[in-house]
Amino acid sequence: MSEVTEFLTLTCTIRRKTIAIGTSGTNSYTWASPYTSVPCSIQVDNRYQAQRATRENTAVDYRVYFEDGVDCKVGDRLISIAEYSGQHFEVFSIGSTDVGNAEYTKIMAHLRAGGGTQ
Repeated sequence: MSEVTEFLTLTCTIRRKTIAIGTSGTNSYTWASPYTSVPCSIQVDNRYQAQRATRENTAVDYRVYFEDGVDCKVGDRLISIAEYSGQHFEVFSIGSTDVGNAEYTKIMAHLRAGGGTQ
């Protein structure tokens, strides 16, 4: 097991929205799950922010780590995470980082109270 995969102790499903134009000319949105049971690690970005957001019912930013090569895009949602049952994370930033010779993907995602599982 590599240095990176040792701390990927959770799994999630990546959901992606597709947009189609309906016959009436209006947009139609559907969600697909291109990836399921993806190993990941989730860490609150700022503990103070998390405490404040809990009181104010706002979004909290989290860092989510994946093995390098996971296809996650801005706008995707992360769902089916046992520790966050009934909630989803909305991806707003993506980057890659190098730890020694092992690479991993780090994303930033919002978690909103009562976010649902869509």
